Amino acid sequence: MSKITITNNRPGGFGIPGGPVIAGNGGSLEVEQKDWDGVKDSPVVKASLNANHLTVSGAKAEKKQEPTGGGDEPKTVLEVLAMQTRNRCAIHGLQVCCHEAAGR
Repeated sequence: MSKITITNNRPGGFGIPGGPVIAGNGGSLEVEQKDWDGVKDSPVVKASLNANHLTVSGAKAEKKQEPTGGGDEPKTVLEVLAMQTRNRCAIHGLQVCCHEAAGR
């Protein structure tokens, strides 16, 4: 049976729906492909993949899926939260660069 490795890139733990909690800061969990297939379509898992909070590797680990909402289509709450998180990280990164450039 093929294995999938799920890595949690956030500081805190991530609870797999119906399963264990993956420790934060790069903690990982190896699961069977059939178990990954059972949780990969969960809205929470999809949003975490889209925000790069979770990464997966292994036999049939799918690439990060982009949010389904586009253009003027309504977005789900999880898609909006994922976008806000990415935006906050980008803004924080710019602030750090500006402070470093200013010598603060």
